[in-house]
Amino acid sequence: MNRKFFISSAIVLILVVSLALVCSCGGDGDGQASSEKEITAFLYEAAKNDEYISSDVIAVIQDSSISTTVPYGTDVTRLVATFTVTGISVTVGGTDQVSGITANDFSSPVSYMVTAEDGSTQDYTVTVTAGAASSKEITAFSFPAADNDVLSSDVTGTIRGTEISAAVPYGTDMTGLVAAFSTTGVSVAVGGVVQVSGVMENDFTDPVSYTVTAEDGSTQEYTVTVTEGADTVPPNTPVVSVELIINVSTPTWSWTVPTDTDKFRYQLNEESGAWTETADAGTTSFTPGEALADGTYTLYVQAGDSAGN
Repeated sequence: MNRKFFISSAIVLILVVSLALVCSCGGDGDGQASSEKEITAFLYEAAKNDEYISSDVIAVIQDSSISTTVPYGTDVTRLVATFTVTGISVTVGGTDQVSGITANDFSSPVSYMVTAEDGSTQDYTVTVTAGAASSKEITAFSFPAADNDVLSSDVTGTIRGTEISAAVPYGTDMTGLVAAFSTTGVSVAVGGVVQVSGVMENDFTDPVSYTVTAEDGSTQEYTVTVTEGADTVPPNTPVVSVELIINVSTPTWSWTVPTDTDKFRYQLNEESGAWTETADAGTTSFTPGEALADGTYTLYVQAGDSAGN
């Protein structure tokens, strides 16, 4: 009877010691608070910043520096960052940060402070830069009279997509025209030669290709076509003469041939009514088909060109 009781007591003692060992193995092992305080991931999610970016922007973390590039033109004054940390809290300027919630102005570098479980801290500097611009448009194009002696007034080009057209007055020498232009790109070139607005001459006898380069290195071609306006300048007035011979009732009038004349028309004694047209500029005289009665006669002659002047 006594022997059995001794064995039972031994079993109870062993169980108590085992429970004590289990209890002593709990916690963090050494009983100290963690000193971990790293930012392990940092990005700007499009879903959290849909007014500013169209796709997620992931930052690069190097030591205590975090850098990222957002698309050109992004409003960085209220960006919301999503981040992952090993610490217990993150603050910016003393304000607690909630990942994917808290917005900050990243116009200048922002310092993020991560606090560990043991109270130690680590500062991270977040720098956001704008990406290179992709804009490469020609927004205005003209030939100013001040830069082109062959022009008496400014000629403004019309821009439709990547086609630019301009009409200069008839007879304008187009071999050395100076163009003035505005662009959203960083440079403009013609045949590899960088163009300076209002300075560089080009031959516009044939269409000219302008290459606009954006800040990001992408390019856009524009074709500039210059045409002459309609010929509205009439030829000079021909000089008419007639040889007066006594008792000749069918005198002959003759006239000079002005430059650029293609044909003539003439009329005897009046400017109204039907005119007689010549086939070409080779006809330079007129003799009445019938004898003229005594009196005073005037022959009116007009020169014409191929443009209808």
